[in-house]
Amino acid sequence: MRSTKAQPVTRRAPLLRPGGVANASVLPLDYPRNWLLAMAAVAVLTAGYLGARAWARRRHAARQR
Repeated sequence: MRSTKAQPVTRRAPLLRPGGVANASVLPLDYPRNWLLAMAAVAVLTAGYLGARAWARRRHAARQR
């Protein structure tokens, strides 16, 4: 009977192996590029949210005068 605790380590072994991937289907996606795209999307959305919030505060402050 296989231990369920050992499965995550054994399934990750092809990802941690140094050098090129022997089987092209093991890593079919470009993970570094996709990670950077996701981080860029989060940064853009965060900047947009903070910018809109700052704009609303300034607009509200101008109405109070």
